[in-house]
Amino acid sequence: MGEQTPSADDLQPLELYVLRGCPYCRRVERRLELLDLEYVTHDVPRRHANRTTVAELSGQTEVPVLVDPNTGLDGLAESSDIVAYLEETYDYPDGVDPNRGLLARLRSFFG
Repeated sequence: MGEQTPSADDLQPLELYVLRGCPYCRRVERRLELLDLEYVTHDVPRRHANRTTVAELSGQTEVPVLVDPNTGLDGLAESSDIVAYLEETYDYPDGVDPNRGLLARLRSFFG
């Protein structure tokens, strides 16, 4: 954590391994959306024994798991750790960049 983040124009989509209906996964997805970060999701099997990719990335079979090609992060698990990482790596000191994300869309809508 704490590595230099590429400029917004150079960012590659993050990868998030999820299980549909998982509230912890949804928490991370909401943070990614709030920060207006592009990401792709990979649905994992329900059975832990079949989550070989997740196990290879993070050393365990729980979801969510985040991979960030922009910083070289492979396989961060635990939703609270992922949210903290996203805030530290991509958030702005005062919260959300007023020119990006949900806040910008709301401002443009309400003018």
